[in-house]
Amino acid sequence: GKMVGNPILASTLQHLLPAVTSKNAVIREHGVICLSKFCLLSEEDKIMDEFKPLLMQIAGSVEERVEVRAQAMLALCDLTLLHKDMLQLSDEGGNNESTTFKELLLEMLGHPKQGIAVIAAEVAAKLLLAGCLHDPTIIAWLLVIYFDAALTEVEDDDDVDGSEVKKVGSPVRLQQLLSIFFPTYSMSSLDANDAIMAAVGPLLTIVNG
Repeated sequence: GKMVGNPILASTLQHLLPAVTSKNAVIREHGVICLSKFCLLSEEDKIMDEFKPLLMQIAGSVEERVEVRAQAMLALCDLTLLHKDMLQLSDEGGNNESTTFKELLLEMLGHPKQGIAVIAAEVAAKLLLAGCLHDPTIIAWLLVIYFDAALTEVEDDDDVDGSEVKKVGSPVRLQQLLSIFFPTYSMSSLDANDAIMAAVGPLLTIVNG
């Protein structure tokens, strides 16, 4: 059940928001992690009006550190699995969002920084497999990332520690996830299978672009 009315949680939020905007990157990162957990106990209206715009701003900030942006993306992913409206624009309450979560995800999949692209790919795979998305362009980007030589070289490196597989944002972890994702997703539904077939056109556009 939702516990947003609990006075203890209400007072906790007063400490979370300063942490999210702290000058210390480590505090900001853990502030976003705590905020993401708080959101899971909040009402959907409050999430859409207050927390989603904040998480979108953090995830899309080019000045923010990769680790902080990654946590914001993971939070948005978890909330999307619970609330499908997260994929739509939030224009109520004066937020006036100009970018949807899906558009932000596409932008980050093509990001030159490997860490951001890896996180975006893991988020995209989760949302696709959960049936929240059936987007051929996103699938095309996952194929590009899966066959990225820079990532496959990391996977083949003999010095890679086994713990890397457990780290979110790790290229090794992503390669293993995607190797399971593609066959699983293609067999999950007819819509998923059609989306993979439709990804050929966008894939050629990306590769030849």
